[in-house]
Parts: sequence; C-alpha cells; structure tokens
Amino acid sequence: MSNFLENGVAVAVVALVVLLSPGSARAELTFNARLCSAADPCNVGFGPHGTGSPPSLTNQDFIDFFNSTGDFNFPPDSTFAFGITAVSADGTAIGEVCCGPISAFDTQFIFESGSLTCCVLDTPYVLNDINNHDLIVGGEGGLGFDGPLGLAFIATGGCQEAACEIPYALTPSATTFFAAQFPFGVPDDFEFLAIDNNDRILAGGFGHGFYELDPLPEPATLALFGAGLVGVTVVRRKHNKKALPARL
Repeated sequence: MSNFLENGVAVAVVALVVLLSPGSARAELTFNARLCSAADPCNVGFGPHGTGSPPSLTNQDFIDFFNSTGDFNFPPDSTFAFGITAVSADGTAIGEVCCGPISAFDTQFIFESGSLTCCVLDTPYVLNDINNHDLIVGGEGGLGFDGPLGLAFIATGGCQEAACEIPYALTPSATTFFAAQFPFGVPDDFEFLAIDNNDRILAGGFGHGFYELDPLPEPATLALFGAGLVGVTVVRRKHNKKALPARL
C-alpha cells in the first residue's frame, strides 16, 4: 500500500512539475485583456523579464554571422554597435545590432546555444523582451507574422535566420474589447512591449494606452494536473478505507 500511495503522490508531483516547467510543450496561448489605468495599473512592468546573464559577444561574432548568410563580405576590421535587450534563464538573448561598414544597416538578433540567428535585415520590427520560458514579444511587422492584434507578435528562437512565430488567440470577450478599442483596426505601431514569467503581456503603442494580456491555463496542462489530483484522492480513499477498524 505504501508503494501505491507513493506512486499516486508521484503522479500529482509530475503534474505539478509539468504545469510549472518553463520548457513544457505548450498549445496556442489564449489571452484575456484589459486596459490599464492609474486606478487599475498593469501587473506587468517593462522588461527585461529574463533573468539570465548577458553573453559575451564580439564584433567577430557578427562578422562571421552576417558573412555566413552569403549576402555580405565584411572585412575583419568591421565594427558594429550592438546591445543586449534581455536574456532568458537558459541564456537565450535578444538584442539589436546596427551600423558596421553600412551606415543604414540595422536589425534585431537572437543568440542561443552559442550561435547568432535572426532576422530580416533592414525591416521595421523590434524584439522587445524575452522571459524565462524563451517567449519573445515584439511588434512592427517585417517578419510576416499575422496575429489577432495586427503586427504585435509572440515568437521564440530556433529558426534559421528568423524568429519562430508562436500562434496566440484572444478570448471572445477580449476580441470584443479590442474591436471597441480599435474600431478601424489595430494600428501598425501597436506592440507587445514586455512578457513576464507568468506569460502575461504588456501591450500598447504611442497614444494607444497600455493593456495587459493575461493567459488562460492550457487545457492539456489542466487535465494532467487534474489527473494527478484525482490519483491522490483515489489513493487516499483506499488507504483510509483499509485503515478503518474492523466491525465487531
């Protein structure tokens, strides 16, 4: 019986680990939304929200990366201006690089697993934040992403010379809410500005106010969590039943 009880508890523990694990597989994210105000401020502040340490990048890293695309042949003495925007707990970093030998050159980058990737060159878009789940948020288009809120997007790394789009959806109430906020369509400068480690998003744009998007729990994860709790309940009932004193 003790082994059975331990196994039942283990099911619940596994369910909790999957529920809380940053690297667990996720379905499409679905969000509720609200307008923030002085009386009811956003719970999500501006980033960075990733808690990792910045990688040590050099000019040579960018020279090698851009030359590897086949579109450039930067000489060894090329100098770039670059900065790290945010770093996730596992060391995935986002940032911006510009200038170099081409004065108009400007793009965003992702650094993961020791390599530079990303993105479309000289195209108006921005990577604003990354959290400890390796979720990246940004806006201004240029990457071909098309979500419910115009050019605002959620992405992650792992795609060659590009960010990988993560689909998201709005609840019916959030859809109605934004339709009322933007009756002529979501403006192009509406961005996802930050994402915290609860996957809550701070969104907005110049003159559009600030909005908080709160994710709904994923159904598959809730089902697994529920299965763990049911397992513990069943085990406890059987254990308690066996522990009852014999009737006289």
